[in-house]
Amino acid sequence: MARNLNLLWSPLFPGVVQTECYPLKIVVENSGPRAVGELVIQSNGVAVHYAVDVEPGRKQSFLAYPLMPDGMHPLEFSLNTDQENDKFTDRTLMRDILGQNSGEQFLAIADDPANLGDLLYSRDSVKIFYANPKGLPDRGLAYGSETIVLLGPGAERMSDSAVRGLEQFVLAGGKLFIFGGDKPSVADDPRFRKLCPVRDLQLTTLPSASFSIHDLTRLTNDYNAKIDGPISASTGDPVDGAASLAPQNAPSSDLVQAAYKPVGAGSVYFLGISPFGANMVLRQRSSRRVQWDFIIAAMLGPHTNSASRGAPSGPAPAYTSNYPQAGMIAPESPFSVQLPSITTIAVILLVYVILVAPINLLILRKARKSELAWFTAPCVSLAGAGVFFHFASGLYSAPISKMVSSYVIADGLSGQASSVGNAELFFPSGGPHNVGLDNAELIKNGINVNSFYGGVPVDAGTDQFDVFDKQGSLTMPSVNTRNLSFRSIAFRQDLTGPLPKAELHLKDNTLKGTLWNQTQYTLEDAEIRVKNLLFTLGTIKPGETKHLDEIGHVLAQNDPDETQRYGDEYALSKNRFLLDASVPDMAVGPQIETRENTSDNTLFETFGAPN
Repeated sequence: MARNLNLLWSPLFPGVVQTECYPLKIVVENSGPRAVGELVIQSNGVAVHYAVDVEPGRKQSFLAYPLMPDGMHPLEFSLNTDQENDKFTDRTLMRDILGQNSGEQFLAIADDPANLGDLLYSRDSVKIFYANPKGLPDRGLAYGSETIVLLGPGAERMSDSAVRGLEQFVLAGGKLFIFGGDKPSVADDPRFRKLCPVRDLQLTTLPSASFSIHDLTRLTNDYNAKIDGPISASTGDPVDGAASLAPQNAPSSDLVQAAYKPVGAGSVYFLGISPFGANMVLRQRSSRRVQWDFIIAAMLGPHTNSASRGAPSGPAPAYTSNYPQAGMIAPESPFSVQLPSITTIAVILLVYVILVAPINLLILRKARKSELAWFTAPCVSLAGAGVFFHFASGLYSAPISKMVSSYVIADGLSGQASSVGNAELFFPSGGPHNVGLDNAELIKNGINVNSFYGGVPVDAGTDQFDVFDKQGSLTMPSVNTRNLSFRSIAFRQDLTGPLPKAELHLKDNTLKGTLWNQTQYTLEDAEIRVKNLLFTLGTIKPGETKHLDEIGHVLAQNDPDETQRYGDEYALSKNRFLLDASVPDMAVGPQIETRENTSDNTLFETFGAPN
């Protein structure tokens, strides 16, 4: 029977090192009657379902985001429609993925590869990739954690969903560059205004240009360079939360504007001139061609992941498996059940063998009742089984239970927030169970940190999760289980709702201002970090306004208490503050109904900027 459907797939960003997912361009061609159904892509214990509806003689194109394969199992594709069912396995992608080498990589988004201009003359160790503004991903996960994204001419033609994906990327710890030059169309795009560090751009022509870029944390030397002109440049006014990267004593007559703005756990940078375009072949006064990757690296300062320049590694992305521990676990909780140790098992077996053989037989023989061994031996066996049953008895009496540990990463200026976490679930009975995990960017098998299985992935590779991709986000409505089943789900989920708001002023070691807890949750053990200062605030109730006049505790750079999830530079940066608080029982992750044994802990981290 001839096949009417043809399935094609290829990497969205060939060569770009990925971490959690491997974005693909999917094309379904149809030479027969209309086909309606779904495409299922299986990888690493998760099957993602995509809707398929192809008219006769047409094709359907979309992006897919399967998890990164585990190195042993290739991607598997199942095209299931009302016309035919086909299965495919791809091992070529596996070879490409395994052959990737991590390192410094730029992803330039522009309408023409020729516009990469001077970027093509970077060092051989720097990998530069091109992406067309059309067909970009609608989620930040697709860009990976090692990528520095550069927006060039034409990036303003990105779709609204693609801009949302870039916002997710930056919020989670990504680095984004916006350039000026003679056509600052990206910086002028209203959709990028809440990301761009400057506004109200004006064009100018410089006879020559000087770079003087200052490291915010003073951990590396300033970068200085002179470039021959004339050069088209853009300048603008810094927005709230932005900071200039030029030293305070730098001359301003021919200085190229360089600015930086924290957004969540990530950073957005602006440079007044652009490396894109044929007219941007710049030369230093030494007649050497400008290496733009050095300029970009200087702007990144300590945020860069390159250890070759002596700077500390940059922030870990939000796609992590290092979650805060859940709250206190009740003794009757199924998550407190532990397998007996090897020593305990050995002692029980030794006692059983001694009882069932020598002692049992000797006592019965002495009493001249050896025939009762047919009765006493099973009784000893049942007693031994009862001892083992005692260790797991809590599982048989426990109801459906949930334990969530997560971070909430929020940006106080833009109002964006996302939750990154791990949910442990226990189901006493088999069959389908409602999970209610919606609006997620990532869903995968997690780690059972405190459970019966002792900190290992549970059921990965044997029982897959069925996840549905709908309108730019993932949903997991239910999960099938066996009796007495643990499931662990790692997730990244967009959040909506009011965030804490602050108006802060830092002078010397004193923090003054006002903090409003606009959330519906109590913030416990709240702290604010600015530069190398720690301010302890305690508990802040929902709707509470807290007026601050606090003297901070100075933390040394090598103080272990200073180490943050996203790197020391966030606490040290002069224009970033971090509000850190614990929020028990915050409604993130799977929303299953439990009668008891729910134990959650969410670490709420809001980034912002003092005035």
